Order: sequence, then structure tokens, then C-alpha cells
Amino acid sequence: PSSSSSSLSSSMEREFMWPRGFPLEHIRDNRTFSAIEVRTSDDDGAAADTEVTIVQSLANHDPDVDAIYRLTRKLPIKFQGLNMGATPPSQGTPPSKDKGGYPSLVLGEGVFSPANAQATLYSYKTFWGTLLPVTVHGRVSDIWRSYFTLRLMWDVNQAIAFCHPFAVQHRNPHSYLADFESEQHLYLRAGALTSFLLQWVPNPISAESPRPSS
Repeated sequence: PSSSSSSLSSSMEREFMWPRGFPLEHIRDNRTFSAIEVRTSDDDGAAADTEVTIVQSLANHDPDVDAIYRLTRKLPIKFQGLNMGATPPSQGTPPSKDKGGYPSLVLGEGVFSPANAQATLYSYKTFWGTLLPVTVHGRVSDIWRSYFTLRLMWDVNQAIAFCHPFAVQHRNPHSYLADFESEQHLYLRAGALTSFLLQWVPNPISAESPRPSS
């Protein structure tokens, strides 16, 4: 698909907004306003299509938006819950519920949305996805990690869920222009990265293949 991303922040808030790391070329694309949800074992006891191994909480008050948003739009923000009215979830399933009774949304295969390092829970099965790239700025590193990890999760039937905020964030005063400069890779390369990852196919290694020497 030409649009491979979903704006979860817009799905969970009445105001138009997007998370840090969302491809800027897609923020006005109507197809990114409706994420693809998949069934999990929590949905009416049905057999699971996939297992949720990462949970990303949104954050109230000062959520993880990029510097462009902070420079041009109003804060603080209070999320009101999932807005699933635009397009029904795939397979006709209702939104999942988190422990607090609020809807959570599980992304289906082929749909990206950036996740951050600020309010994210990893299960043991996905601890390998906690490694952060060290060759880019910290404002970029956790977003690149989330895209890499999410793509690999599709191959092992795992998924990420976005849930109603269990965190309230108050950021220390600092320069939004400095953030803008630090986030250049996100603005210019996130779309290309997600397009590449959609086309990427892993190279299987046979169990009989010789292991590289250490």
C-alpha cells in the first residue's frame, strides 16, 4: 500500500495530531486515520491470530508529539479514548479493552505507527526489541527502534497495542527549535524507512547452515 502508517494519536483524540516519528507526507492522508486491528486471545475468548508483546501508552498533558506540532499547535492534550467510528476494525471485531476498561488498539500486519521509549511495556518475548540504535540522535533512536521491531514482530505473530494513557507527562522547559533540529531524520526519512520495511523480506537461515565463527 502507498500508505503504510496509522496515526494512533488522531484515532484517540478529537484534535488533529500525530505522534513523533510519523511520516509527514502521510499526516493528511485519510487512509492513515483508521488503523487495522487484529484479534487477540482477549477478544471474547476467541483463538488468537497474534500475541500482543508490546504495549504503548499514550501520555496525557504533554504527549510525545514532534517539534513541528509543539511549535504550531496547542498543548496540553487530554486523550478522550479511541475513535473507531470512521472505519470499522478489520474482521468486524470491536476494540480490545485494557485493564482499566478503556479501548486499546492492536495494529495488524502491514501497518506501522511509531512507538517511543517513554511509556512502553515489553514482554519477555520481545526484550530483543529494547536495543536502541546509537548512530542517530536520541529524538530519533527510539522511533527507528520501534519501526525495526514492529516489522520483525510480524514474522513471529506478535503485535503492538496502543492503549489509553496510564502516564501524565510534564516536560522540562527547553527549546522546541533544538528538538526540531534533532528530529530532521524523522521528518525526512521516516516515510522512506517504512516503505523499505514493507518491502523487506528476511533471508531465512537453515538449521543446517554453518554458524558464523565468533
